Amino acid sequence: MADADDTPFSSGSDDRFHDECGVFGIFGRQDAAAIVTLGLHALQHRGQEAAGIVSYDGQQFHVERHVGLIGDTFTKQSVLDRLKGHRAIGHTRYATTGGAGLAMMAGLDSAIMDPLDEKIMAELLAASALLGMDEWCMGYVTASREGKLEV
Repeated sequence: MADADDTPFSSGSDDRFHDECGVFGIFGRQDAAAIVTLGLHALQHRGQEAAGIVSYDGQQFHVERHVGLIGDTFTKQSVLDRLKGHRAIGHTRYATTGGAGLAMMAGLDSAIMDPLDEKIMAELLAASALLGMDEWCMGYVTASREGKLEV
């Protein structure tokens, strides 16, 4: 199987900065989630589709995920009150795929689907290739990088 760092989108595949999504974290502050919210707001240009924050209070992790802009959800006091703890990390999502990304952001980790639906199967195959999980595709990418394919 292909190495996880050997995808077309890994840092070694080209000579440019990969700047999708935004991540911000802080520790050692009781209001960590509120500060992460401010940090994500500053990074929102990196992703406006959805966001999530995880905080840790020393005993338990607290998770909030929402679709939309940071200011529309994470600035509500009720949301910040649920994100207890002195450590927090957050992420803004840059849309790289269609609706399936929203379903995953909402917590979907499995699905029942029609394997005869060509569009769904094409999206699954594309996702597998982009994540470096398709051995045949990664073999092709590797051969291309090594100049073994004629263009």
